[in-house]
Amino acid sequence: MIARGDSIRALVERWRDRVSELRPFSPAAASAFSLAAQELERAVGDEAAITVDLAEASAESGYSRKYLSDLIAGGKLPNRGKKYEPRIALGDLPRKPGYHRPSAKDAMGPALSLHSRR
Repeated sequence: MIARGDSIRALVERWRDRVSELRPFSPAAASAFSLAAQELERAVGDEAAITVDLAEASAESGYSRKYLSDLIAGGKLPNRGKKYEPRIALGDLPRKPGYHRPSAKDAMGPALSLHSRR
C-alpha cells in the first residue's frame, strides 16, 4: 500500500508532467495545473508539520501509544515535543499497514442505525 504522503507526491508530479504536456496546446490549462500542484504541495507540507500527542498519533497511525513511545525512546521517531510530553509530526508518523482511521460517521454507525429503526 502507498502511504498517503507518497500518493500525494505522486499526484503533484503527475500534475507537473501534465503542465509540460499542456503548455504547447493550452497555456491557461498548464498554468492552472502548475498552480494546483504548488498549492497542494504547500498544503501537504503544512499538514506534515502538525504535531500530535501520543493518543492522537495512535489513533492516526494504528500503532499503540506504547509502541510509538518506544520508537521515540529508541531514536527511530523524532520527538517534536518535550521529554515527558512527546509529540509527533504527522509527516514523521508511521502508518500501520492495512489500518484506516475510522471516520466520525463510522464511529456513529451503531447509534445512527438505532435511530433509523424508530
